[in-house]
Amino acid sequence: MIKELLFVVKMLAVTVVVLLFLQVRVGEDTIENHFHEWVQTSVFVGFFQDTADAFLVAGKASLTKATAKASVALARITKRKAPADDRSLPFQLKRHNESEDEEDQMPSASTHIRTAPRE
Repeated sequence: MIKELLFVVKMLAVTVVVLLFLQVRVGEDTIENHFHEWVQTSVFVGFFQDTADAFLVAGKASLTKATAKASVALARITKRKAPADDRSLPFQLKRHNESEDEEDQMPSASTHIRTAPRE
C-alpha cells in the first residue's frame, strides 16, 4: 500500500517538474510551443495521418459488410425477407463532414491541417 502511494507521489513530482520545464522561454516562445510547432510541421505527422485515414476507410468497409451480413442473418432467424440494401441496420461510420452519398474511398487530400512555421 505504501509503495503504491510513493509511486503516485513520485510520478506527480516528475509530472510537475516536466510541466515547469516546458514553461521555460527560449526566444519568444516556451519550450512547449517550440515542441508543438515541431510536431505539427514534422514529416511523420503526414505518414501517421495517412495511416489513420487508411484504417478508417478499412474499418468503414468492414462495418458495412458486417452490418449487411448481420441483417441477412437476423432476417433468416426471424424468417423475414432479407433487406435489399447493405445498410439496413441503423448505424454507420462516417466522418463529421462526410455527405450522405459519398462512397467509400481513400481521401484525395490530406485531412489534417499543416500550419506554416512562425517567423
